[in-house]
Order: sequence, then C-alpha cells, then structure tokens
Amino acid sequence: MKKINEIPKVISYCIGKNEIYYSIDNNLFIYNLQDSEELLKVPFCIRSMGFFENDLILLDDYNKPVIVDIDKKTTNEFYFNNVRILDFVEDYLIFYRREPDTSGFIRNKKIEFESEQLRGRIRFVKDFVISCFCQFIECYQISSTKLLWRFDLSAIGSFESAGKMKPDEFDKYIAVFENEVWIATRGNKVVIINNYTGELVKVFEWKGTPSEPIVLWSSQFHYSSILKKIIGFHANYMLIDPLTKNIEKKIYTYTAFKELENLNFNKTLLQNKFISFKATEKDQGFVKYIGIFNIEKEEIISLEKISDKAFVPSMQFPLILNNHLFILDSNQTLHIYKF
Repeated sequence: MKKINEIPKVISYCIGKNEIYYSIDNNLFIYNLQDSEELLKVPFCIRSMGFFENDLILLDDYNKPVIVDIDKKTTNEFYFNNVRILDFVEDYLIFYRREPDTSGFIRNKKIEFESEQLRGRIRFVKDFVISCFCQFIECYQISSTKLLWRFDLSAIGSFESAGKMKPDEFDKYIAVFENEVWIATRGNKVVIINNYTGELVKVFEWKGTPSEPIVLWSSQFHYSSILKKIIGFHANYMLIDPLTKNIEKKIYTYTAFKELENLNFNKTLLQNKFISFKATEKDQGFVKYIGIFNIEKEEIISLEKISDKAFVPSMQFPLILNNHLFILDSNQTLHIYKF
C-alpha cells in the first residue's frame, strides 16, 4: 500500500460512487482520486456528512441536516423539519427530535418509525426494530410502533465491573438475521434471540484457551454475504456458521507484516470482500496503524503506520473506494493510499 496524497485541515469526509467528498470549515470539496475541486460554501461548519438514497447530506454542529444538489452546487432543505440526524445505517437514517422527545428512522424519504420509547443501539430487519440498551433488548413492530417483546439480560447472569458484580448488559451486535438477533454481552456471552417471539434460542460463552482467551468486548464481528458466515476478529479470527452455530478458528496470513505480532485489532469495518481495520501497539492506547484484510484470500494485504505525530480518533474508520483507502487522523489530515 502506497500513500499518494494528504489533504490537511479536513473536518469530515464520505465516500461517493467514484469520488470522495470532504469539508474544510464551511467549504465542501470533491476529490476524484486525482484532483480536488471546491463545490460550494455553506453558512455553517460541516461536522459530518453521508449519502442517503443518492442524496449527499451535510450536518452542522447540532446534527441539523441539509441536502446538497451536486449538479447545481447548491443546498436544499431537508425532507422534514425539526429533525436531527443521529446516524447513517445501511439504507436508513436514524433521527431524533427535541420537541417532542422522540427518535426513529427514515427510509424511502419517509418517516417509517417514530417513538418516545426507542433508545440505545438500533438495528432493523423486516418489520422489526431491535433496540439494545443496558440490560434490555427490545423489539418493536415498524408498521404499528408497538413493543412486541423485551428480554432482560440479567436473567442469564452477571459480570464484574470495578470489583462489583452487575447484571449482564449488552455490549455489541454480532449479527441480525430475519429470524434471530445475535449479541455479545459484557459477561462474555453470546445471546441469540428469536426476533418473532423474543424467546432465548441459545446462550453460550466463547472461552477460547487459557493461553488465548476470546474476549468478546475486544472482538469485532461482521456478517459476510460472500462467505455466508459471521467473521469475528480477535487475536486471529473466527468463522461462525449461523445455521449450525459452530465456530471455526482461523489464522490469518501476515508473513509480510511482522509488525502484526505486536499489534492488537482496535476496530474493523466490512467493505465488500475487504475488512479494513485499525490497530494499536500492545500496551499502547493510541491507534497508529491501519490495514486491509482480504476475505477471499484470508490474509492481510496491507498495513501502514499513519504517522508518529498523530493517531486515528475512535470515531474514524478506514474507508475503501476503488482500491484506495482513506483515513482521517487526529491532526485533521486526510491520508489517501492506493493498494
């Protein structure tokens, strides 16, 4: 992987079809993998941006959205008034309002779900909204906004925090399927729940071995439509068959990158046949390394240390476009690599 460009003073950026968009203060630029061009200025600092149903959406400091007309180089009002954008999730926009105090999601440029009860980390599947917050997993019906069921994770055990035992809590989603939701808990358990009934399908612990335990809170999970399996990253990586629920431990190939022996995975992001990742040096807190894992080859194909004078912030992920990788560092420099 070779660095081909650096762009300073960047606040935010996102990936388009064959180009990227980035902001410097209140200026929006387009970069076509060779040159940059200024598109427009807006009367606010562009803190975040993303694409939703072919519309480029800019957010200000208060998450208020505007829509960019790229061809006309102008902005338009958002589809709805009095909404703030919380997150871009697949083909949904997660939003919230201050008055009334509600949250929900937008799809097909319509508000398909809005409720005062929705909270926590949200996922969607079929006609369901899955919401995980502390020890509770809740499922709402999209068409009626009705709460269908609530599962209390304290029923399956507890975990130790600051020397005290606490009821088990949600840590992260592993995968969401049409019939089941898989989550990891703070107590290092995998919990599988039926989406239709709220019944517990299975709960188990992944202990690994004494010399190499599997710690779920430091593992990253993605469902690969290419492999039809869940990929879990930890010290090495695992393949989990969602049908049999069997775990196959794998060892990635890194013979070309001896630095990996002293690195820990921090965050990973699935992008087609690649998983981009961030990594920290052992016993170090700052993320200095980024890389790419090829799912089909089962090997790490690229690894780079971004800088000695900067690190990768927690909310930033390496993004891939046409064999280019982009990452924004703590000094607001956008690094561009080709692999």
